[in-house]
Amino acid sequence: MLTRLVESGLAESDASTLDIEGMFQGITSTGGAVPTIDANGTFVRSTSGGVSGDDTGLSSELTTRRAHNPKFEIKFKFAEITTVRRWIVLTDLTLATQVASDSPAGSFAGIRLSTDASDTNFRFTCKDGTTLNNQDSGIAVDTAVHYLRIEFDDTAGTVTLVLFNSSHTEQARVTLTANLPAAGTNLRIVSACETRDAVARTVDNYGMAIFKRSSI
Repeated sequence: MLTRLVESGLAESDASTLDIEGMFQGITSTGGAVPTIDANGTFVRSTSGGVSGDDTGLSSELTTRRAHNPKFEIKFKFAEITTVRRWIVLTDLTLATQVASDSPAGSFAGIRLSTDASDTNFRFTCKDGTTLNNQDSGIAVDTAVHYLRIEFDDTAGTVTLVLFNSSHTEQARVTLTANLPAAGTNLRIVSACETRDAVARTVDNYGMAIFKRSSI
């Protein structure tokens, strides 16, 4: 899984300056985890219950922070894009708290899809515990495979969010300088969703990796 992301996602020039950032301190699943395969590769599918407000997905323990200058990349697919709230973030919140709101009270950076918020495009976001920085990617949400990269530069005080298509061709990029998580705030991976009606929803995660800059 890590090799696939490095080969298809992270540039070779990064390989000499980035190191693996631990083992995510334990990935856990909410709503089960079923190993699955399709034309896009192998993935883990998690499925919510069929009650509005039920959530599902993958999360890790607190495993990194902005001060580590992490570069996180994930290959994912939104199998359903209506009546749902989806987040893929590095966050200090639990999975359940993250997906329970369009602007949860925490610190995070990543992407959002929320039909409650009338999102039709992928939203690039970050939050410092108080104020949500919510930017339009300009890319319509779909059910195809995508990659997301989240890269912090603590010295510059930025987070760069990059969305790729299934061929790992860049579709949209933004560098945010305001409302970032604090340098010392511990963050976890969350890739999850909450169903907003009485229909079960799924989360498909193909692979993920966190790297840190070895110069720190």
